[in-house]
Amino acid sequence: VQDVFAHTPRADIYHLLKSIVIFTGIAELLGAALLFFRWGREYTWDKALFYAVFHSVSAFCNAGFALFSDSLEGFRADPFLVSTIGFLIILGGVGFPVVYDMYITASRRHKRQRLSVQTKSVLTVTVILIVVGMLVFWEVERNTAFSGYSWSETMLASFFQSITSRTAGFYTVDMTAFSERSLAFMMFLMFFGASPGSCGGGVKTTTLAVISVFAWSRTRRQTRVNMFKRSVPTETVTKATSLILLSITFIGLILYLLLLSNEGDAGGLGSAHGSFMPLMFEAVSAFGTVGLSLGVTAGLNSFGKVLIILTMLVGRIGILAFYYRAVRRQRD
Repeated sequence: VQDVFAHTPRADIYHLLKSIVIFTGIAELLGAALLFFRWGREYTWDKALFYAVFHSVSAFCNAGFALFSDSLEGFRADPFLVSTIGFLIILGGVGFPVVYDMYITASRRHKRQRLSVQTKSVLTVTVILIVVGMLVFWEVERNTAFSGYSWSETMLASFFQSITSRTAGFYTVDMTAFSERSLAFMMFLMFFGASPGSCGGGVKTTTLAVISVFAWSRTRRQTRVNMFKRSVPTETVTKATSLILLSITFIGLILYLLLLSNEGDAGGLGSAHGSFMPLMFEAVSAFGTVGLSLGVTAGLNSFGKVLIILTMLVGRIGILAFYYRAVRRQRD
């Protein structure tokens, strides 16, 4: 816990955990209330309440499970529902350390308490990814997957797809309708995923921030890596680089094993994108614990499903944790 909340004093862990429980309860109750208000007009009150609580928890926890066979496709033109689910996903994916740091900073504004570098980097990268993702999906798919949509529906679908591709797994547009350009960009979003201490997986937004700043510093021939006028420790840069390399290697290995175990498309994996793209998408999605798929999950054989399960576990707990544990056992 202390490693995740690196900027928080150790003595404050109890209050930190208490605030996490309170924040989670408030966010999910508020989300459930808004969804109940929406679905209360369509279903009986008990069914609307169950749907509201289930989807609020699923969205905040970035689980992506929906009680509709087509996820949220039937509500793609509903800005109230899509926005509610979207912001619940953001709250769950931004990370509890960020929320806690913002709360502490707001409550101590007269003591010149400042946001930590981690909080600033998470908020900056999150906003950039959402905005850039929204623009990319709008530009690439407005005449393909979003053809026939109105301007507002296209922007709403682009906004939601940009959010859900990083962490959640809900979808308002059929995944098989997207072009390979969009699928490749989705894999980029899924790979980096959510933020440290959040409900999402991936290598985290802070890793993307550190790697980006490190690359920028090297292109300018600077020996120090600075972020928000603070020097980033060499250990942090090394850890981020190791995480990226180990994650890419692990996903590549899983992809190759999936291709071997489903050779000849025996698992019924044929699609408009062949078999390589769906399997690669499946592997990256599992590593980021996103849950999006091109419909090949059920077609995997038993070995392939075990690989996906392992990938989800490693992606959620963290590949560095598995690696360090393996090294420690070898030394012992």
